[in-house]
Amino acid sequence: MTKRGATVETILSLFDAHGKKFEPRNLATAAHRIAKFGGKSRDLQHDGRLIALVEACRARAREFDARQFANAAWAFATARVNSIELFDELAEAGQSRLVEFNAQELSNTAWAFATAGAEAPQLFGTIADVASSRLGDFNAQNLANTAWAFATVRFRATELFEAIAVAARPRLLEFNAQDVANTVWAFAEAGVEAPDLFRAIADVARSKLAEFKPYALANMVWAFATTKVEAPLLFDAVSSKLRRRVDELRARGLANAAWAFATAGVAAPQLFEEIAAAAGPRLGDLGARDLVNTAWSFATAGARASRLFEEIAEKARSHADNFSKDDFVNTAWAFATAGVKAPQLFEKLADAARSKLAEFSPQEMARVAWSFATAGMSAPRLFEDIAEKVRSRLDEIDAHGLANAAWSFATEGVDAPRLYDAIARASRSRLNEFDAEDYANTAWAFACVDWKKDPLLFAELTDRTGWTHVVDHVTPDGLSLDMAQPETKCAIQVDGPSRYLQGADNCWIEDGPTRLKSRLLHRLGWDISHIPFFEWAALDGKRAQDAYLQTKLQPTEYALL
Repeated sequence: MTKRGATVETILSLFDAHGKKFEPRNLATAAHRIAKFGGKSRDLQHDGRLIALVEACRARAREFDARQFANAAWAFATARVNSIELFDELAEAGQSRLVEFNAQELSNTAWAFATAGAEAPQLFGTIADVASSRLGDFNAQNLANTAWAFATVRFRATELFEAIAVAARPRLLEFNAQDVANTVWAFAEAGVEAPDLFRAIADVARSKLAEFKPYALANMVWAFATTKVEAPLLFDAVSSKLRRRVDELRARGLANAAWAFATAGVAAPQLFEEIAAAAGPRLGDLGARDLVNTAWSFATAGARASRLFEEIAEKARSHADNFSKDDFVNTAWAFATAGVKAPQLFEKLADAARSKLAEFSPQEMARVAWSFATAGMSAPRLFEDIAEKVRSRLDEIDAHGLANAAWSFATEGVDAPRLYDAIARASRSRLNEFDAEDYANTAWAFACVDWKKDPLLFAELTDRTGWTHVVDHVTPDGLSLDMAQPETKCAIQVDGPSRYLQGADNCWIEDGPTRLKSRLLHRLGWDISHIPFFEWAALDGKRAQDAYLQTKLQPTEYALL
């Protein structure tokens, strides 16, 4: 037995022999020393002598003075004593006496109840009132622990947090690394904005970076990303430090670190590479939300990690039935954006999402449709359900979402004429909100599905792309062209799925009628530029589309998007 273990055994033996004679101060002291000298031992939790000590403290809790109360609460929380009855009794006993507590005792009490997971709203409310006027007496650890405690129990105490922010700023050099991490985490978790405090902490944290443990680094950048306080120099320093120690992070810490860098928009390719390697074997330790956030983070950061995505897909399938709507949207978006094929996952997502589609906003449904179309995953029943639900609510979708919805349904080859009509009506009054990509995608979609109910709208859409042309031009020989310049005999054909056959390895091959039409037009002197739906779908944004069009059109004759 170690010396520390021998000390605990001596105290328990003494209590066992003479416990009935212990005064409140003896009980509190015994509990405090047991916790200090090894009371976290799992074997100790079932020791009858400790259980008897807990009961003795509960019975005499109202006799504790401030110091004894705080020591007992701290001790049993530290020793991980699971006794709701004990903490309920302590809360009632201490409620009316908190004004007698000093700074250390107030902080320790809040920390103890939070660590024990004890709900004591009246106690925390009184601590907040008493502590707010005494923060000048709190040391750095007291300030950090108090903030951490209130955030952990999710007790809303905005005024207390604002007072802590003011008290902490001039004393940040007194904070150790753990105090810093606990403080920023607490403010972020509590949803209290303190940008001045965070910016000051960013500078102090960089000077103490060597003192931080990996999980504290992950929590710190998570807090900055959550509160949207920019700290690029801190993130760069943390990236350099953390990527050499990712193996020391648990699965949740890896997920939080990736999410923080992605959310903050700080490029850290080497860190993401290390996180990908470390996270794979630990994905089983993550819940649904953390799995989704990890995929979202890598997709948002543009970090290539195909193997990690494949492993996430395998794990996520078993969670899909319990996904929230945000989980559905973000998972589909992440895999589509990352360009990782996961047909079994998408099939599961489609089935599970249909049963919860009523919970989705129209904007979210449009994003899901875009994700399936971009990923090249067919889900006709899901698209039919989405079409039915969004048709009457298109005013709730922004202009970019409208264009993407049209593009997605056209790409999937879904026959949804009423939806296209509704999108056309909605687009007419909002064309001034479209950007060049929206014009191009909507025009492409309408051409792809051969939508001709409003030629003037189609003309307006295509005219705004900057190329003067005739829509649905028919040559004297009876051949139709999507967009044509008869005087120069130049034309653009937007080729949808109906003009292709799907070959082996998911390749697309022009069908016979399409090839025949192209040969006839060329013999008649027409210069045709084809825009296959699958090539356009694979382009990532306007810049990529511009470059693509450069290869299709002659710059001297066409004004590009």
